[in-house]
Amino acid sequence: MLWEKDDEVKKSKFEELNDDCCYEILRKLPLDDLCALSCTCVRLHNLCSKQFQKEYPSKVMRIEGTYFDGKLIKQPNEEKYISCFDKSIRNLVLLCSSANDLAAVSAFYRQNEEVSGVVKEIRFLHWREVIRRSRFQMKDAGEVLSDVLKSVETIIFDDVVVWTDDSWDENIFRHTPNLKRLTIRNGQLTTVRPIKWLQKPYPKLESLEWYGFEVPDAEELKSFLALNPNVQRISLSSMDEGDISKFIELDVKIDELFFSSLGDDASNLNTLKGLCDVQNVKLHLGIFSIRYQDTDLISQLESLQPHLVGLYMMYTIEEQVVSTMDTFEHLQCLRIKVTRLPKNYKALMAKMPNLREMFLDQITKECQFKTVRGMILAAVGQLTKLTKLYLRGSWKTLKKMDFAAVHQERTKLKGAKFLEIFIELLHHLDVFPLERTSRYFDCMAIYPTASEPPNNPFFFDIYKLLAAKNDSGGYEWERV
Repeated sequence: MLWEKDDEVKKSKFEELNDDCCYEILRKLPLDDLCALSCTCVRLHNLCSKQFQKEYPSKVMRIEGTYFDGKLIKQPNEEKYISCFDKSIRNLVLLCSSANDLAAVSAFYRQNEEVSGVVKEIRFLHWREVIRRSRFQMKDAGEVLSDVLKSVETIIFDDVVVWTDDSWDENIFRHTPNLKRLTIRNGQLTTVRPIKWLQKPYPKLESLEWYGFEVPDAEELKSFLALNPNVQRISLSSMDEGDISKFIELDVKIDELFFSSLGDDASNLNTLKGLCDVQNVKLHLGIFSIRYQDTDLISQLESLQPHLVGLYMMYTIEEQVVSTMDTFEHLQCLRIKVTRLPKNYKALMAKMPNLREMFLDQITKECQFKTVRGMILAAVGQLTKLTKLYLRGSWKTLKKMDFAAVHQERTKLKGAKFLEIFIELLHHLDVFPLERTSRYFDCMAIYPTASEPPNNPFFFDIYKLLAAKNDSGGYEWERV
């Protein structure tokens, strides 16, 4: 047995192993076994907790708003994980429409002193406030969660729309003295201009990420940076060439830019080059609707190559383009539809040697499975720095994939990083048969994408804002 000792004095062989060897063993254990092992002794509890935090960085207490009795709604077995790894679970995801749900969260942390003050990230997900219709408003969350918010360093507003009250920010941010990172995705947090909360100082804030159709303009951002000199990183998304010109004109420093090119020509790429010429910006470019020749596009992208770290293409890459394009040595992220791929996968991957994240989209029964398999094998067999591979498609197609063969291909690549493969299904009712096979791979693992949502905004589902206003006076969001 694992803990059987030769005598009462001599330690077991396992206890003689150093921490690095133990982690190699723990990495192969299913989560339930990791839980059980953590209860055996203090050393293993510490080791298992660190392994849990490393392997499940986004494991959260997920609070649903479907019940109104104040009960915490958890995923299967999550209560057991909380009891074993309470100090390692630092994230909350709140899908709430009732004050009772938030009161239950607050009560949990007040009654359990061991986990008090350990919440480092709160993600408000899919909140909607409509004038005169909301049972619960965002401004109430600050008061109810005041004790929890004190230790929070990261707040994410994910698909949150607030139209009812422009004072909600005071009731959230005044309870977060340790706020370091603020992220806003696909939402609208105010209809009032200028944005009031951008006109205030946040002493510890280091990073602002804002991805959506409404982002702060250059004047607002310049004022915000003047009040918050500790901010070291600004990451924005934009679809407006005019915004880029204004950033250049006012000398507003942008560290990372996600630009969506939705036009019929490449003229806006010249404006982006102007920004890159004056700033050392990390550029992510989404090409979603372009009607000019592929060779023209590639030649213009090559002029941006030193700054281009992300490329998201929804058009076909022709074979001759692959043979003529230069190496994109700084490219780290790639998203592409499998139906738009060239046949020469290996040549394409050779042009992107430093790729770290790749998203293969629209893997459906209509696409050729040989194409999907060939691209995956080309990626895992060539890209030593690839750490995350997102696969989005039909489970009927994805379940055909022989992941043991994928793992075998990865093991042949010398110096390859550990690879995490995330499966996202096109239909939310489908269930991919992951089981626990991922635990037994030496150099890769497979997870449902919900276990660690991608932070890259071009890896999210794309939303569009309809021009027609709804009856609440706001805008309507539609998934496309």
